[in-house]
Formats: sequence, structure tokens, C-alpha cells
Amino acid sequence: MVTVTNRKRTYEFDLSYGYMRVYRCAIAKAFGVGDEYIHSTAWGVTQEESSYWVNFIEKKIPSSLFRFLFACDSVKHFRVRQCEELYCLLKSAKLPTDFNTKITVYGKTFDLHEAFIEAFRIGRHKGVGVEWW
Repeated sequence: MVTVTNRKRTYEFDLSYGYMRVYRCAIAKAFGVGDEYIHSTAWGVTQEESSYWVNFIEKKIPSSLFRFLFACDSVKHFRVRQCEELYCLLKSAKLPTDFNTKITVYGKTFDLHEAFIEAFRIGRHKGVGVEWW
């Protein structure tokens, strides 16, 4: 499980590693690098192939979004400036129509896309940033 929170822990939500991957794939598709992202993170891809796709993606999208897509699932910290950029990018993202944003974790149903937007909004607004572990 991944817990996403602001650094003061006034807002948090949980999701599985699988949902995290599916959400990142949807965000990558929304910014036009979906297929490349899937190729770069697929199992069994050689280091050379992965590096090629990662470099391709890095040139096509904003750096904060790149950090979000390739951030470690275990532990990641986003500073206030990165939260500002990610909030604006995610808020304007048009997710693929086949992506279901409603998920249920620990009996709680919520909109995953809205949860990430809210986490980054609070992280930038309160000046505390966002982290997950």
C-alpha cells in the first residue's frame, strides 16, 4: 500500500501499487506519452530500451510531471514548488475516457484523480509539500 499525504498529515489517502501504476499510465496518456511510459516501465524490458523511452519522455513533458511519473513507489517527497506545478498540470489533465477514477481502498470509495489534485493543492497552499510511502 502507498499512503499519500501532505507533510503535516492533515490530508491523506491510501492506494495500492497497482492503482498507482494505472493512474500514472492514465496521466502519461493524458500528456501524450502513454505508450512510451508503458514501454519504459514494462517488465522484461532491457536497460537500454528503458533508458531510450525514459529519455524520450523526459524531453516531451514538464520536469515535475516526469518526476511524478518515475518517482519511487516506496518513498517520495515533493516540495512546494513541485506541488504547485503538479497541481496545475493534474487539474488541467484530460484523462482517457476508459479510465475509471473511482476506487475503493479499505472500504472507502473516492475519486483517485481528485484525491491527487487535492493533495497537491494542500501541499502548495499550506506550504508543506506532499510525500508518499
